Amino acid sequence: MPVFLTQVTGTPVDPVAATAGVRTLGTGAQQACAGNDSRLSDARTPTVHASSHASGGSDPVTPAAIGAYAKMTATGVKTSAYTVQNGEIVTCDDSAGSFTITLPAATNGVVVGARKFVNSTNTVTIQRAGTDTIGGAGVTSLTLRTLDQVIVLHAVGGLWVPLWDFLGLPALDNRFQPIDADLTTIAGLTATTDNMIQSVGSAWASRTPAQVKAALAITESDVTNLVTDLAAKQPLDSDLTTIAGLTATTDNFLQAKASAWASRTPTQVAADLVTPLSSSFQPLDSDLTTIAGLTPTTDNFMVAASSAWASRTPAQAKTALAIAVADVSGAAPLASPTFTGTLTAATLTVTGPVTFGDIVIKTPQTQSVTTTLAIDASTGDNHQITATGNPAMSVPTNGTNGQMLMVEVWASGGARTVTFNGSIVLSTGLTSTLVIASGKVGFIGLRYSTLTGSGLWTLISATQSL
Repeated sequence: MPVFLTQVTGTPVDPVAATAGVRTLGTGAQQACAGNDSRLSDARTPTVHASSHASGGSDPVTPAAIGAYAKMTATGVKTSAYTVQNGEIVTCDDSAGSFTITLPAATNGVVVGARKFVNSTNTVTIQRAGTDTIGGAGVTSLTLRTLDQVIVLHAVGGLWVPLWDFLGLPALDNRFQPIDADLTTIAGLTATTDNMIQSVGSAWASRTPAQVKAALAITESDVTNLVTDLAAKQPLDSDLTTIAGLTATTDNFLQAKASAWASRTPTQVAADLVTPLSSSFQPLDSDLTTIAGLTPTTDNFMVAASSAWASRTPAQAKTALAIAVADVSGAAPLASPTFTGTLTAATLTVTGPVTFGDIVIKTPQTQSVTTTLAIDASTGDNHQITATGNPAMSVPTNGTNGQMLMVEVWASGGARTVTFNGSIVLSTGLTSTLVIASGKVGFIGLRYSTLTGSGLWTLISATQSL
């Protein structure tokens, strides 16, 4: 048995709008629409509703919401420094003096402007804030100079972009030339090098220098004092005319040939000079050329070396001369030389017996050793050694027959043992080592002899100080 909605609910079915009831599915004015009804996806043109988006409407749209500039409002008249705000056009009166309008920070979307509304010689400077730039790198300010000039700026991320720089008609009148037929004609002429503008047939034309010269028809009488001014000038001369006709050639000379001036090459002039030069100058010589190439060096001598002249130092010249006593006239060794005072010499060679009075001082050679004690006998007979370890004494080098060596060894930082090389001959009673107590000095005496045919060093003493 069918059940009607009115029986179940007790309410009307599909009543008129705004009346409680049960709605059936269908396309009627009072019926409900199913979820998959095709009418729900129809593309329909919206009804007119612009008034709802207008200022004061139920859903107003701001300029910023659609990327438009905000409405700009003129400020009151400003006569001194002022910081402009977003959306303002500053009305500037600089009749009392120039002043500055400071921009706000160049935040995206900010629009400002300024207008000069008085005619004065003063100016209004539009100055950036902070490090913002205006119109491009390096521009920090703009200037209002003329009556009715208007500048409008738009901020884009730290940069002010000029949207409008308007000059009023009075300003244009002061800065631009009125239309003129003559100026139009001149503007149409082509600028040609050296040409001049001349009126021909009641119209301006571009004329060549020759055309201008012909038109001027200048005569001597037209030039004030021409004859007087030329009186002190160089008269026309055939030689000067000849010289003027010569071509200037690099390095050439001006020389008279066959009674006429001519341009001559260096080679030609040199050939003409050979005869007079040959009697007054030294002929070319290879030795002189070599000598000329030497550098003068203080104290040096000129010596022929390997068949060529060379600059030689005094030492080199001395070696080359190899001067001996026999080469010096009257020179002979002193039989019994006597020295008074102090005699200082790095090397003193004496033949025969020598008697020394007072004190003979031999400056000791010093060194510090750890593991090896090496002595060059050619540096001196007296040596002082600081031993920081236990050194092995090698055979002294560069000994001279009969030379005596005195070696002092100081035991630094502890007891030290000096071990003598096996090639050093030990005198009777001496051993191959010398032990020196800490802080004490050991004395070592050696003598070099070639008596047996080959040079030998003999240890003649080895002891420690008390």
